[in-house]
Amino acid sequence: MLRLNCKYTPLFERFKLSRTTQELKQFNSIYVHRIKSLRPILEKNIAAKWINDQDYPPKILKRVIDVSEQEEEVKTKENLISKEFVLIGTVYKDTSKKPNILGEYSQGYQNVMDQSYSDFKVDSYFSKEDQIVLEDENGRIYLIGDSYLLNSLVTGIVIAVKGTIEGDKFEVNEICYPGLPKQSSLNNLLLTNENENENEIKKEKEEKEEKEKKNIKKYVALISGLEIGNPKSDPQKLELLLEYLTGFLEESNENKIQSQIVRAIICGNSLFRPKPKVNQKSTTFENRKKDGNLVCSDSKSLDQFISRLSSSMAVDLMPGESDPSNLFLPQQPFHPVLFPFSRKTKSFNRVTNPYECKIDNTIFVGNSGEAINDMAKYFKNGDLNEVKFQVFQNSLDWCHLSPTCPDTLPCHPFENSDPFIIKNTPHVYFAGNQDQFSSEIIHKKSYTTGNKKISCIFVPKFYQTSEIVLVDIETLESSTVSFDF
Repeated sequence: MLRLNCKYTPLFERFKLSRTTQELKQFNSIYVHRIKSLRPILEKNIAAKWINDQDYPPKILKRVIDVSEQEEEVKTKENLISKEFVLIGTVYKDTSKKPNILGEYSQGYQNVMDQSYSDFKVDSYFSKEDQIVLEDENGRIYLIGDSYLLNSLVTGIVIAVKGTIEGDKFEVNEICYPGLPKQSSLNNLLLTNENENENEIKKEKEEKEEKEKKNIKKYVALISGLEIGNPKSDPQKLELLLEYLTGFLEESNENKIQSQIVRAIICGNSLFRPKPKVNQKSTTFENRKKDGNLVCSDSKSLDQFISRLSSSMAVDLMPGESDPSNLFLPQQPFHPVLFPFSRKTKSFNRVTNPYECKIDNTIFVGNSGEAINDMAKYFKNGDLNEVKFQVFQNSLDWCHLSPTCPDTLPCHPFENSDPFIIKNTPHVYFAGNQDQFSSEIIHKKSYTTGNKKISCIFVPKFYQTSEIVLVDIETLESSTVSFDF
């Protein structure tokens, strides 16, 4: 089968760990870098939203601890033109429902050692007694005000709040978010590097015009939750998926698009990991050997699947929570020893989680779902998928892929950077391993960086739904292909 070509640019280098990242460090550094990086962006947004063209603009306080001084000024000068102030800081939700590993540890050393991180998780962190704190490098203050407004926040996001001082608390009237940087255009020429000559640019322009005349589309396949080895998964559906993507499955007259799928991104949880037996008093050598044999068998099956798929198309393989990768985010690429056959093909790429790349002109940014699942726990229970999808979209306004790291989601103690800050506004923003497919093309307006068009996609678990997602890289529209029978 002849498959369309595309230009691929990896953009996930910042998610890879340096040799010094593993040293013992404090997590405070990542918070400090986060607020220092996002503060200048917020200051521009504040000027455009609250300061410019205002007769009585609020006063911007550089530090949270300056609130105490302003409180005295408000008390002594009743004729102040404006009693509103603006603070910039990092949100912290003080809730009693967050997991406490020290408490679990005190109940028994062996039980803790036999559990994985997921066993310490709870379904929700939300409670009516939650208190919200805004903090910076110098101090912190409790936020009060409209509960609907404040309940939309999660731990770790950097925001600006406008309001009044009420004793030792700050009453919030309005919130300003960092938003996203400028978005690159989908209509630019694909070859724009300085080293590329005019002939190459001219050639690509001609190819682009010819493709538009023929109305040829290109698709990227998003796949997640294969969970090879899961007793609930159906190997026949996995084989059907492989035959479809490689072109061995006969195409229908209505949907001849297999040859137009230029790349596959597998968004984590490709292997099944059974939960450990918590009540087991000791783990014998025979039990460990048995579990190890199962992992090896499943890894071989995954290697065979990837090898066959990558022989036909480019494949990016992200790790997930159930995969044999490091626990802390950003998860590093799979070890090459797990793929003795797949690694021989140049079209197979072991990538990080989160992941970012550029396919032709379209920027893809996404993760395997842990960050979205964790953020959703800060909100009141409702329709879980709707809550998660709304939080997923909100994370774009927050300009951060995983703000709850490292508070309730483990991550590496980065010292001089926060890799989860969104550097390039995506055209396609995805999260894998969700219970059902959801998709919406949203339009973001900005005071300072222009309008943006983003396709937000929830990629369903394949072993549960038997579905994958196809994304048109030009129109950004997405749809599912089902392999259920």
